[in-house]
Amino acid sequence: MHHVVESPEDGQRIPLAAGDSLEVRLRHPSGTGYRWTVTDLPPGVVVGGDDAQVEAGTSSAPGQARTSVVELVASSPGESVVRLALERPWEDAPLETVSLTLAVS
Repeated sequence: MHHVVESPEDGQRIPLAAGDSLEVRLRHPSGTGYRWTVTDLPPGVVVGGDDAQVEAGTSSAPGQARTSVVELVASSPGESVVRLALERPWEDAPLETVSLTLAVS
C-alpha cells in the first residue's frame, strides 16, 4: 500500500505494513539552496528513487515554496526513526529537522 504524509510534524508516528511505501512531502523555499535530505536511515527502511525529488509550487513568483518528495519503503517489522534535514550542502547546521517514527507491522 502507498501512504502520503504532507508536511509531517517532528516526532510524528506513522503506522505501516511491511512492504508499504511512504511518500513524505516537505515544503521549502526555492532559490535559497536549501534541500530536504535523509540524514538517518535505519536498517529495514530504504529510500525509493535517487533522493528527494522537487516539485514546483503553483506560482511562478521568485522564492515561492516548493515541495520535496521523499519516498521510503519499510521492509521489516518494528519501530524505527527516520530523520530528515532541510539544509544547504555548504553549511554545517540544518535550518530544520524532522524525525518520523515508522511503526511497521
